Amino acid sequence: MTNAEPEPDDTSGAISGRVFIVNRYFYPDESATAQIAADLAQHLAGQQVCVIGVASRSVYDDPAGLLPARETVGRLQIDRLTTTRFGRANLPGRVIDYLSFYVSALVYLVGHLRRGDIVICKTDPPMLSVVGAIAVGLRGAKLVNWLQDVYPEIAVRLGVARLPTFAVAALRAIRNKSLRVAAANVVIGERMRDHLLAEGISEADIHVIPNWSRDVVQPAADGGTSMRQAWGYTADDLVIGYCGNLGRGHDYQIVINAAAALANNPRIQFLMVGGGAAMAEFREAVIDQRLRNVQFQPYQPVDRLAETLSVPDIHWITLKPALEGLLLPSKLYGIAAVGRPFIFIGAPDGEHAVLARQWHAGFAVTPDNTAGLVALLTSIDGDRAQLQTMGANASTMLTSFSSAAALALWSQVLGDVTRQRGSG
Repeated sequence: MTNAEPEPDDTSGAISGRVFIVNRYFYPDESATAQIAADLAQHLAGQQVCVIGVASRSVYDDPAGLLPARETVGRLQIDRLTTTRFGRANLPGRVIDYLSFYVSALVYLVGHLRRGDIVICKTDPPMLSVVGAIAVGLRGAKLVNWLQDVYPEIAVRLGVARLPTFAVAALRAIRNKSLRVAAANVVIGERMRDHLLAEGISEADIHVIPNWSRDVVQPAADGGTSMRQAWGYTADDLVIGYCGNLGRGHDYQIVINAAAALANNPRIQFLMVGGGAAMAEFREAVIDQRLRNVQFQPYQPVDRLAETLSVPDIHWITLKPALEGLLLPSKLYGIAAVGRPFIFIGAPDGEHAVLARQWHAGFAVTPDNTAGLVALLTSIDGDRAQLQTMGANASTMLTSFSSAAALALWSQVLGDVTRQRGSG
């Protein structure tokens, strides 16, 4: 480990200068944004590009956790900034954490950037592109925004931010300006691309690169049997699983309703693995209704992710219809990687609903159709063979979302950014 900043490498090929990847969480944190940012960083470092990860010292879902201020992993340097650490449990504390990261990231970037550098800003915290735009403007670097979600629209549609109309319009205008001055804006879905086009962002500056299945997720050697048995499930049980963060953007009441309606069917069981604001609400509802067919497990280590995802016979994924184009759940890729089908709960024309139909890899149910979900699960329970076929189709679908394909697109985008004239 060294305290000296790494210098650009003449062998870096199409991508010259240093690349800073800015996200509140980074390796070795196990949050989704941290993992996928680390994949890109390691990919670029493997191409002899000088990569610096910029993050907080916080640990996702563990406010007491504290990572080192600086770490070197191979050619990758990680600089972690001092911020507040109230954690994700309450909104005011989270907002303060956001603000402290904005300030620390801006000071860091202004102090470290040089002409020709590239800054990749993700969207944790929201609207981080604004900080990136200010910093690259002052230092003559180039900005690439990597949008995993779109704020302030999400906060408004969820009712989290009760701001006057003029304030929302001002925030969108500031956000849009930070997207227009960027050398490139990478979005993770076609609907998100359409939303940015409607906001007046140039089509030439928008690139669709879906998130990908991480290479660490491979089918479990025993198909998840040992973990399934350890959690009390038998081979005859139909396990409907949810793995990951359950947040405010997720429709889950329909699943609670279905669990209650199927409470007298001992073969149909529900498994919830992970955390999030809505996970606590889900647990309270299960306790209140005394449902014995729902089991909760905490987040599992990354090295057991394949086993965890293999326990359910089928997973459910959800997104509130109002958030289509603003957010896209990425857990689908891990589910498909272990050969499991999925049920998408959301808009019938949502991106995951389209994938379910296109690849015959799952089902789609609207959030208001409890009877439809109950009938579907009952039908699946009577015909388990279709799950194997759909799981195989999901695995085939995954070839369209491989890390190799996505990372190659990233290399192309960053190479084009390097060759652009302008501030760099």
